[in-house]
Amino acid sequence: MPRLRTGFSFRKAAGTIDDCMSRIKEVEWPVAPITDRASTFGWVRWEALAKKNDLRPIFGVELAVAESIHEKKPTVDYWTFIAIDEVAPINRIVELATEQFRYQPLLTYAQAQAAEGVYRVVGHRAKLELVEPSSTTVYGLCGASAKGHIKRAIASGLQMVAATENFYPRIEDEGLYEVLCGRGASTQTYQQHIQSDAEWLDEVGRKSGLGEAELKAALSLRNDIWGQCKAGLRSAEIVHPPRPKPLREMCIDGAARVGCDLSRPEYAARMDLELELIKVKEFEDYFYLVADLCQWARKEMAVGPARGSSCGSLVCYLLEITTVDPIPFGLIFERFIDINRGGWFFTKEAEDAAIQALSEDEKHREGTVAKAL
Repeated sequence: MPRLRTGFSFRKAAGTIDDCMSRIKEVEWPVAPITDRASTFGWVRWEALAKKNDLRPIFGVELAVAESIHEKKPTVDYWTFIAIDEVAPINRIVELATEQFRYQPLLTYAQAQAAEGVYRVVGHRAKLELVEPSSTTVYGLCGASAKGHIKRAIASGLQMVAATENFYPRIEDEGLYEVLCGRGASTQTYQQHIQSDAEWLDEVGRKSGLGEAELKAALSLRNDIWGQCKAGLRSAEIVHPPRPKPLREMCIDGAARVGCDLSRPEYAARMDLELELIKVKEFEDYFYLVADLCQWARKEMAVGPARGSSCGSLVCYLLEITTVDPIPFGLIFERFIDINRGGWFFTKEAEDAAIQALSEDEKHREGTVAKAL
């Protein structure tokens, strides 16, 4: 089915990414589509989980479509837009719909049909007289589709494509859906879980009045669409700011400006420790960026002394990110950056190297601080 909602359809559907992917594996789909209502927030996690399960992810979104965005309360149908070669067209229509927010992100029929680079799956409440059939505009045939609406859609020239109308992963999740979505839940007599092909054929076959050949053609078109939609996500490039000087030199220059005596052993040891951890964690760019912002801001406007755990960093103080010297107050740098809090970007090899280096630095620091005290 070209569309699939997860719990990222906020207050409209239930089902974690894991649960929905698990259900896709159960029904043996060859791909993993995700088309949440007015939401693309689940895409990154979905892609990672799909690849983990050896499935190709397909990206799309469901948006409300109305004849006019200027009506007091527009009558809407929900269309599913599926990216074909790249996800940029989806981002553009989501941006447009959000700019025209009317109770929810909203597109006009004209705007929906003008979108390029996407498949458009028309919903079961569409004003068919406003829909122009095309090779990329198809009708989502599901258990929610009324017989008369299906007949008019076929008469207008729209191709039928097999589609589920899911709001939760499995039949037994209906109660969870009602609790999670509250007033946003809409329980119906038609099936609202992720259907297998057999379940879809049984329900739509009974309700639509279409023959076996027409139903199989709808499934075949679904598979064709899946085969053509190969858009993937691109990783954003990390911003690398200018590095006019090494961070250590910037700290030494900053010490002169703020009147900090780095010849005192407790200060020298603390700066060495912090710079080593910042280097190993590959956080240098963060300090270059934030130092530049804060130094400019302190010249142009009123800026507070610090925020949260950054007060525990001597490097932040020397770079004038904060105005708090952590040493006299016994503030702990590890509340700000800690070797034990790794991220997806932090390799095991780097962690081991950091632990070893910091262990040696910690022993040195403890000795020098004890002597100073």
